[in-house]
Amino acid sequence: MDIEFRRDDVTGPDVIRLLETHLAHARLHTPIEQVFALDLDGLRARGMHFWTGWLDDDLVTMGGLRVIEIHHGEIKSMHTIERLRGQGIAGRMLDYLIAEARNMGLKRMSLETGSQAAYAPARSLYASRDFAECGSLPGYPESEWSAFMTRLL
Repeated sequence: MDIEFRRDDVTGPDVIRLLETHLAHARLHTPIEQVFALDLDGLRARGMHFWTGWLDDDLVTMGGLRVIEIHHGEIKSMHTIERLRGQGIAGRMLDYLIAEARNMGLKRMSLETGSQAAYAPARSLYASRDFAECGSLPGYPESEWSAFMTRLL
């Protein structure tokens, strides 16, 4: 599969639909007050960088990177369409985000994801790229619903 990664401004209808799917998944598995996935405005905010992955004309994955402190970035809104999960697409997006973070001069990447069983594949993917569990990130409360992970670049 030849995935084309593109810098994205989060305005296209395909991207908006995938983001809505991502948010619906989060709300299905997590109490609303514990959902920290960004909405459209959040993904368009200053300090946010966002990419999409395409197979020909089909949007298959997305992921964001927010600078949270000097040399420290946070992965946001990473999602792969359900019908193509398990084919390495999410791993390729994650590798792309790691490379972009390095290009930006970041020294650490972190993330928040769910602690529930529905998020076990995501946690496994992050662990496969040397992310390790850590304490909560700046701006997040400690929560039984969240799993925090980090790695040095």
